[in-house]
Amino acid sequence: MGQVHALYTTPDITTARRFSRAIKLACDELYEDPFNRRARAALLKLIVDDSPEADAALVRALAEMTH
Repeated sequence: MGQVHALYTTPDITTARRFSRAIKLACDELYEDPFNRRARAALLKLIVDDSPEADAALVRALAEMTH
């Protein structure tokens, strides 16, 4: 029988997943109402303010997984 692996997670993976989920939700909200200024501002904030941290976390997580 195959071995069952526990879900592998680290703080970096959690950060990247959280950011990805936030982007998806922000895009969904903007898709529902493309003229919603609050939704546009929220998506822009995520991209400008939060993406550098999420990108760095993803790079670290991928490096951990390949070493």
